[in-house]
Amino acid sequence: MKNKSIQQRFHAAQVLVRDAGLYALQWFRKLDSLKTEKKGPQDLVSKADREVEKMIRERLQTLFPEDGFLGEESGTRNLDAEGIWIVDPIDGTICFLNGLSSWCVSIAFVVKNQIEIGLIYAPCTDELFASQRGTGATLNGKPMKPSKATTLADGIVGLGYSPKSSIVATQKAFDYLFKNGGV
Repeated sequence: MKNKSIQQRFHAAQVLVRDAGLYALQWFRKLDSLKTEKKGPQDLVSKADREVEKMIRERLQTLFPEDGFLGEESGTRNLDAEGIWIVDPIDGTICFLNGLSSWCVSIAFVVKNQIEIGLIYAPCTDELFASQRGTGATLNGKPMKPSKATTLADGIVGLGYSPKSSIVATQKAFDYLFKNGGV
């Protein structure tokens, strides 16, 4: 795939991820009327997840009909394509459904198992994290710089837990962080 077409996808996807985030935000503002289904422990899906993914899938299919699609809620399309979009329409559904603002829309574009584009849009804070392979990452268009911290004691670490993960493995990871400078 040519760089120009990757660049076109990068620009189009930045507009799309913001549009999808604003659409999700409309659902977020009316949580009381939103129906949810349980897929498993701490694994919920709502009409918002499905509708936002549908919007993204349809827009991508219109813009780039030759590309494949892998969505968390609606499954796959054309996985033999040279390029495949990977979408989590509401990344952090549990937070979303509980009225917490720590959720986002995540979109990636992969060519031959190589991530070319990564986008995360957090509509509640209007933050767009964007990266195209080889160009670095930006936050709302400004280049991001890595922390100068070289140890955990000098840095900051955010921790989370999901029942989808082994409690023992999670506890070992937490213990390691705490023993080595941690949070």
